[in-house]
Amino acid sequence: GGLMNEESFDLLVDAKVGETTLQEVQVKMHRKYNENGEAIVDEDLLPLYHGSMPIEVNDEEGTYRHTMSLTKNTNSVRILLHEMSGQQMDADQYIFEIKDENGLYNWDNSLLGDEEITYSAWYQQTGIADIEESRTITAVSVALAELTVGRMMADKSPILYVRNRQTGREVVRIPLAEYALLVKGKYREQMSNQEYLDRQDEYTLTFF
Repeated sequence: GGLMNEESFDLLVDAKVGETTLQEVQVKMHRKYNENGEAIVDEDLLPLYHGSMPIEVNDEEGTYRHTMSLTKNTNSVRILLHEMSGQQMDADQYIFEIKDENGLYNWDNSLLGDEEITYSAWYQQTGIADIEESRTITAVSVALAELTVGRMMADKSPILYVRNRQTGREVVRIPLAEYALLVKGKYREQMSNQEYLDRQDEYTLTFF
């Protein structure tokens, strides 16, 4: 689901009835390449869904309805940086990136071998948050970035990087999926880690 407009993903086979096998059906994420030949995704990916189910077909004409469970492969990641020193923060001074090899999907939604993709922020904004402390109001400068990434796997975590654009210094470097699983919580502990990642599609991470 989500392939009709071909803006973010392509079906890599020209499917023909009676000829195309299930194993030939693969989906590839669109990507650009920079001057160093590195794969880049810097846009808000349109949602991509996967599902399959067996259905018995008989000869009786009519309309039949079936409910298919779907996995949403695309994820929205929002990063908030809080500057606690009182200095004004400029979101454009920071580079927000997530690196993973998750742009090629097999018919069963497993990931096929792919090149490393760098997901860049498609939206950045600077803001102010007021914090009340001992009858005084402290203004905290905040930088917000939004990124959209493909399916995250529990056994191979994508890496989130935040760097200062001028100095190149890393402000944040964490395994994103492992970090997201830290808030899985009591009432979701019966889920496997992969099921949790497949059910969630929005993540907000805050760093001070």
